[in-house]
Amino acid sequence: MNPFKLDDVNKRNSSTWTACNNDSKSKKHRMTFLSMFGGEFVQDGKYVKWQLIQKPQPVYVPKRLLYFIDPNKQLLGIDNMTDYCDKHNLSKSAMYEVLRGERKSHKGHVVVPKEATTDPVPETDIDSNITS
Repeated sequence: MNPFKLDDVNKRNSSTWTACNNDSKSKKHRMTFLSMFGGEFVQDGKYVKWQLIQKPQPVYVPKRLLYFIDPNKQLLGIDNMTDYCDKHNLSKSAMYEVLRGERKSHKGHVVVPKEATTDPVPETDIDSNITS
């Protein structure tokens, strides 16, 4: 049976609050409470107060970018082909065919050669990469 109630930990004179603050074994009770619910206890005057620690959200870093030139001759670095194709009404399979070199373009989208994408923004002339 769980002796602690999460809702009562910061309510003065509740059994959980008393165990974590005024009891002779309060340090042991606080460690048990933390192992069950996480968070941390911070000093609030004479007593301690429990608060939940928010874990930082992991930062999304794409594993690879697929570089294309759109019909407006803007360089695109696409990290999620499915989302991009859904958003721009493109065929995902046709875009992958362009990427593999089986098609020259799809609705004006042309692949950028790998040697031109070693830098985040290629220094080559964009018009020279497009073949008709």
